[in-house]
Amino acid sequence: MFIPFPDTDIYCITDSRQSRGRPTVEVVRRMLEAGIKVVQYREKDKKAGEMLAECREIRALTREANCCFLVNDHPDIALLCGADGVHLGQGDIPLAEARSLLGRERVIGVSTHRLSEARAALAGGADYIGVGPIFPTATKTTTPPVGYAYLEEVAAECPLPFVTIGGINEDTVSEAVRRGARCCGIVSDITMAVDIPAKIKRLRSLIRVARTEASGIHRPVVLTLAGSDSGGGAGIQADLKTITLLGGFGTCAVSALTAQDGLEVRGILETPPDFVRLQLAAVLEAFPVKAAKTGMLASVPIIEVAAACLSRDKRAFPLVVDPVCVSQSGHRLLRSDEEDALRDLLLPEADLLTPNKPEAELLSGIRAENSAGIRPVLDSLHALGARAVLLKGGHFPEFEGQEHINDWLSLPGRAPLVFSRPRVATPNTHGTGCTLSAALATLLAYGLPLEDAVSAARTFLGTALDAAFAPGLGAGSPDLLSGAAALPDFSLLRAFQS
Repeated sequence: MFIPFPDTDIYCITDSRQSRGRPTVEVVRRMLEAGIKVVQYREKDKKAGEMLAECREIRALTREANCCFLVNDHPDIALLCGADGVHLGQGDIPLAEARSLLGRERVIGVSTHRLSEARAALAGGADYIGVGPIFPTATKTTTPPVGYAYLEEVAAECPLPFVTIGGINEDTVSEAVRRGARCCGIVSDITMAVDIPAKIKRLRSLIRVARTEASGIHRPVVLTLAGSDSGGGAGIQADLKTITLLGGFGTCAVSALTAQDGLEVRGILETPPDFVRLQLAAVLEAFPVKAAKTGMLASVPIIEVAAACLSRDKRAFPLVVDPVCVSQSGHRLLRSDEEDALRDLLLPEADLLTPNKPEAELLSGIRAENSAGIRPVLDSLHALGARAVLLKGGHFPEFEGQEHINDWLSLPGRAPLVFSRPRVATPNTHGTGCTLSAALATLLAYGLPLEDAVSAARTFLGTALDAAFAPGLGAGSPDLLSGAAALPDFSLLRAFQS
């Protein structure tokens, strides 16, 4: 049985001249560790006997990994080692003779440099074509680069799978994908990498981001790290509903499982910190995340993982931190060491912090008896590293019995910006903090300026609270569908319509 040419993103090509002295078989082994699904053996300076011996070793490795293995230029070696096929240049054995020699079951690819060659390969029965070289490259010194024009022609016209090759690396792969590349043939950027699997992961991340941008569908990916609420009103469940209803694509890492309803929390099962790290890595490496938020983090090790994985030097998107440490009834939810870890490790990473009054006081160590005393609290939170703070005013005594409540958005060195909202008299407030922070993250993922995102998120939450209801026993939650209807420019319906 031979492995057919796969639908994949990266086509790896060997070159022992650029492998830092590592054996070719070892280089291929490292490629396979990263999940590569097609490898071409291309060694221009080796004798036939050495090539056959290496190809036999590589064939064993690729078969075990279910990876398509191709030999460059040499149908005879492909036959002898049991490879899945061969790749031919324009000056190699004619395609028809190679097909006669290899049979229909093996893959044959052909390098092309102009549209007439691509059409000839299609007519001759090639399984895929190579398109390039796009840029000048050390491995294609005798062939002038074709640039993006030929790539765009092939993408528009050719029904065959094609591999874009020639100078494709971390600096050029995104633009190549935006111009039509579906599978990228990469030589030196991978073979010369110190850590080949890490290099492939970075390239794949760039390819995924570029594909999303090229698709023209703007559904920003938002990551939430929080606990699961079995009652569905808060935590991960509220976050993902909010993200989806506002037109985003929600991804998550679960910090804890809870057994709860509208009356009580019956149990909490903390996620092992290493598994939290694994969840975050899976999302961050595979998705073009545009914003993230954190909610309940149940232990010091989990806070440490969150701070490390979402540190500013590892991301290019905003992070909203909902410091879940004091309940709506005023009960402290974290131990003192967990509060210290939240303050010392995660606050410095926050682009936007969203505390209520008790949380802001706990984290800053400063009491604010009324709104006139909030400035020292906000200044302290900025000094701890939070770039912006949205202080929620629902717990301030001066607003009890009033028709409106104030929230304050603070940036370092500026007077707090006041946002006034109507007070909604409802017992169904479970998950309001989660909902607000998830809405903020989603709106920031769209690229909204911070003040506009805060205004829109408060509109979303306020409208949802107006229609809040209790689907079961005890306290219910905001009606997120009603909230989304108040923001038609970001609603899921608009995303589908566009």
